[in-house]
Amino acid sequence: MGGFFHRTPCSWIAEYKYDSDLSSYQNFMLANLLGGWLRNLEGPLNRKALGSVVVLGTDGNWKVKMLWIVDQKELPAEFSNPDAQGLSFEYNIA
Repeated sequence: MGGFFHRTPCSWIAEYKYDSDLSSYQNFMLANLLGGWLRNLEGPLNRKALGSVVVLGTDGNWKVKMLWIVDQKELPAEFSNPDAQGLSFEYNIA
């Protein structure tokens, strides 16, 4: 009977810390940036996490929020790589 998670899953909420850096991005540029970031994490996080990204706001006033569900209590080491340095993580639900 295998499943996606081998342990009790935990959720983490992440928010991009430097919203002002995104002010010059148009919506398609921001989508390309986030798509590339997620592609870089796809291999290392395969079978460890599920994620969803929400972009709020309008051109020049973007907020990026993410919800990650992982199969461990600690934040995965993959989120400490240089690509993830602009994110702040908050533990949400055990």
